[in-house]
Amino acid sequence: DEMRPSVLVVEQGTSRYGIPVSQVREVLRHGRVTRVPGAPSLVRGVVNVRGAVVTVLELSVLLRAERAVPSSSVVLLEHGSRLIGLAVDAVRDVRVSDD
Repeated sequence: DEMRPSVLVVEQGTSRYGIPVSQVREVLRHGRVTRVPGAPSLVRGVVNVRGAVVTVLELSVLLRAERAVPSSSVVLLEHGSRLIGLAVDAVRDVRVSDD
C-alpha cells in the first residue's frame, strides 16, 4: 500500500471523485470566498490564504453538474508554483487508490 497513491475523496452532487493527495495543499472548511463581480460562473471567487489571493473554481461548473447543496469546502490544489481552489459539496476521506 505504501507504493499506491492516496486520493482525497470529494463529493459533488451524488458523485464522488478522487484528487491525488500529492496535489492537495490543504482543505478549507467553510472558507470565506469573496465573489468577483463580472467573473464567469466557473469562478466562485477568491479566498485569502495567509496573505495570498487564491482563485476558487466551482467543481459543479467544471463537471457541468447540478449542485445539490451549497459548496461547503474549498480544496487548495498546487499547480506548479501556484495555488488554485476547488469548491466542492463535501470532503469525505483519504483513500489508497485502487490503481
